Amino acid sequence: MKNNSKISRWWISLFSIILIVVQNPVQAQSGINEFGSFEQNLPSYWMKGAEPGGATLSWATDDSHSMGRSLKIEKSTTPEAAMWESENMVDLWSERHFKNVDIDMGMYYKTSGVNT
Repeated sequence: MKNNSKISRWWISLFSIILIVVQNPVQAQSGINEFGSFEQNLPSYWMKGAEPGGATLSWATDDSHSMGRSLKIEKSTTPEAAMWESENMVDLWSERHFKNVDIDMGMYYKTSGVNT
């Protein structure tokens, strides 16, 4: 009887370890899209700033320079400005901010139907 008890405990322990090991990779993948990316509804570190009536801001897939997505502003005749705003991304690029140092930035933009 004692021998059966040891074998039962051993099998229960082995089964418990296998369950824990099998569940860990599944849990590791559960938050894969938790942070903003090219796969979510809004881009990382960007938010809709102003979206007046007659304007639409979208994280578009119809036209882009690279990576398959772009910040898009579609605007009909409205005098108000429509804009995307970014968070302070400088803190993500460098842990030190030096005095009198410029940060060079660039962008690609495309216009359609402007001044027509």
